Amino acid sequence: MAFYVYILYSKSKDIYYKGFSENPQKRFTEHLEGKSQYTSQINDWELVLSEVESKKCVENTKNGARAQYSDE
Repeated sequence: MAFYVYILYSKSKDIYYKGFSENPQKRFTEHLEGKSQYTSQINDWELVLSEVESKKCVENTKNGARAQYSDE
């Protein structure tokens, strides 16, 4: 199963958001529809990058910028 790493950009806030999904276009639509807590307050997201990865990347935000990879 492939996963996609994607990056969104908001011009009005000048910020980037990164995430991963099996279906990045569907996930992008969910961001625009306010279905994501962090991105729901911004409505001008642009999908600036979407790349397929062979392993799922899970961020560990409690411990900084570490990432773990799994084959799930």
